[in-house]
Amino acid sequence: MKLQFVTSGLRTTTQDLGRPGHTHIGVPIGGALDRSAMRYANHLVGNALAAPVLEVTLSGPHLRCLEAGRVALVGSAAASARKPASQPDAQEVDHR
Repeated sequence: MKLQFVTSGLRTTTQDLGRPGHTHIGVPIGGALDRSAMRYANHLVGNALAAPVLEVTLSGPHLRCLEAGRVALVGSAAASARKPASQPDAQEVDHR
């Protein structure tokens, strides 16, 4: 799937699972703040569980889908992004 950033939003970053096992040489673990949500989002769209994701911290980006694909919105921000509050805090969306 190809996405185009119209605007990036505040604190939108690309995250993976980080670099565990290297703190002894001064490399922080880093990575996604919510690793479970990252894995779940990847599961929803059929990616490898460790595939990088866009992590939105303050305000979301404005994205344009350039081809068909699947997007997962996971976590508390997903509740306000695309669905009623009565549904769980995760959603997958097909774009065609």
